[in-house]
Amino acid sequence: AKATSSSSPTRGDHAAPTFKWILPVIFGTFMGSSALFPTVAPMRVAFYGSAESYVASNIRKVAGGLIAFASAATVGALSDRYGRRPFLFASVISNLLPPALLVVPGVIETYFWLYDVIGALGSFTGGIVFLSFAYAADTVSHDDKGKVFAIVGAMIPLSFLFGTSISVPLQKAIGNTGPSYVAL
Repeated sequence: AKATSSSSPTRGDHAAPTFKWILPVIFGTFMGSSALFPTVAPMRVAFYGSAESYVASNIRKVAGGLIAFASAATVGALSDRYGRRPFLFASVISNLLPPALLVVPGVIETYFWLYDVIGALGSFTGGIVFLSFAYAADTVSHDDKGKVFAIVGAMIPLSFLFGTSISVPLQKAIGNTGPSYVAL
């Protein structure tokens, strides 16, 4: 007998609409992160200094990229075996933990480096984007994959646009007091 993808308890044929829960997850995760973009750069400059801020930002990006590259195959294989949802959840948490850390009193002034370290280490869980595409591919028919990939892919730029669009007026209304408005 030929094995099908539905023989696996964690993957296979699911009802087509189940991919839709991933849309607000992607949107909310990236909107939450992008809402801090206008305030993180000045915080980084205040903590590290002007020239060092640029270096620290790039080290975080490179370290995060290398960590994601090194862990991608393992995370992909584990999500194939145990299902996408636990890894998507871990990816969401790892994306939102660094901004949430900035709300803790004293972190911005004394321990801002934790934001960069935890942000880079959070790349280990894999990219939420790639896991979202994999989840969508698992849950829709072959004929619907192009449409679903376009919808999932559209959530990313829309969330960045919305997140930064609301953060700038909110920052002006509350004052440039750091990311304390995230706690609202």
